[in-house]
Amino acid sequence: VSTKASATHVSLADGVEGQLKIIIHKTRAGSNDLVITPANFAAGSTLTSDSAARAVQLLFDGSNWQVVAGEITGTAEMVIA
Repeated sequence: VSTKASATHVSLADGVEGQLKIIIHKTRAGSNDLVITPANFAAGSTLTSDSAARAVQLLFDGSNWQVVAGEITGTAEMVIA
């Protein structure tokens, strides 16, 4: 996913049980963060990336997206909000 001034938010629909999804914040325009809003997310309501070249892997458990791996804490990384 690449962000730009007019496109910073994306939604993520529910998957099927066992489905894996890898999201990569490929490029970042200016100071525009990437905000991902899963339909159902066990760890909160959104994922936010404030830096390009960050990734997160999610698993749909049948009810919610779960974070499996990735850069999800700290400054300039994929963070759960």
